[in-house]
Amino acid sequence: MDSRKKVQLYFAGLFVVFPIIFIVSSFLWRTVILNKGFAMVATDAFSIIGIYYLIISLIFMFVNIKNIKSLIT
Repeated sequence: MDSRKKVQLYFAGLFVVFPIIFIVSSFLWRTVILNKGFAMVATDAFSIIGIYYLIISLIFMFVNIKNIKSLIT
């Protein structure tokens, strides 16, 4: 598998698949099993996803900058 396909696979996993799994599991666990309010669960889950996106975006950016620099030199 070439490096471009790996980057696309990592991107899809980190930015699409994991957040969807987290949101669905969080809503199911907190609303059904713990009987928390929907609004509270929604604000908690989306706040965590927002922080996650910031951290993962920074990591993804630094890793790709490193790969781009290695391609240039």
